[in-house]
Amino acid sequence: METISSRVEREMLEDLERISKKRGVNRSVVIREMLKQGMREFKLKEALQLLRERKITVWHAAEMADAT
Repeated sequence: METISSRVEREMLEDLERISKKRGVNRSVVIREMLKQGMREFKLKEALQLLRERKITVWHAAEMADAT
């Protein structure tokens, strides 16, 4: 596993702290889960856009969105 860093607004940091305390996990766990969810959504949107433009097949879109 690699380490990355990022600057975030104070409000976002407070939200991360609140969520991590509520779930009983550290901030890193929450950030990884949110990043993973965001990546899934991004891949899906990208695949659907290319599919709408008829640039890829349904099969390829499913592969891009990790739905296979």
